[in-house]
Amino acid sequence: AYKTMQLVQKTLNKPINVNFIGAHRWKIDDLQFQEEKNVDLNINLFKNISDSSLEFFWQTASLLLYPSVAEGFGLPILEAFASGTPVISSNTSSIPEIAGQCATLVDPFDPNEIGQAMAEIINDEEKRRNLIEAGLIRAKNYSWAKTANSTMEIYQTLL
Repeated sequence: AYKTMQLVQKTLNKPINVNFIGAHRWKIDDLQFQEEKNVDLNINLFKNISDSSLEFFWQTASLLLYPSVAEGFGLPILEAFASGTPVISSNTSSIPEIAGQCATLVDPFDPNEIGQAMAEIINDEEKRRNLIEAGLIRAKNYSWAKTANSTMEIYQTLL
């Protein structure tokens, strides 16, 4: 994580705010990079937040970085899409199927690739706008109502 943030901070040449949501899953020891020299980071850990607070984070975020290595579905990706937040996520597990061409997919173990993707989304307004528009369209393909109807169709077929 330190290498990634160092690369992004160097590229942007300005302080970086990083918000970890659901911090109970993060090991605090893993976040010691915030004390490293040459990286100006403001790190915030949010363990339990309300839906309205989460909505605020989606709407004000520059991007969602979601480098999951073992994902069953990827609901945060769809939440980000629906909120107009560009997404960088893994090119592994189910994520490419969920994200389609609407996210920047990276090797979750390559800090340089992740850092370059972050800097590109922040610096390239056209790419950012294209990802936001594509994500908003993609999010419309998913809803709880569609999920319930599809599940009901499966049950009816089985019966």
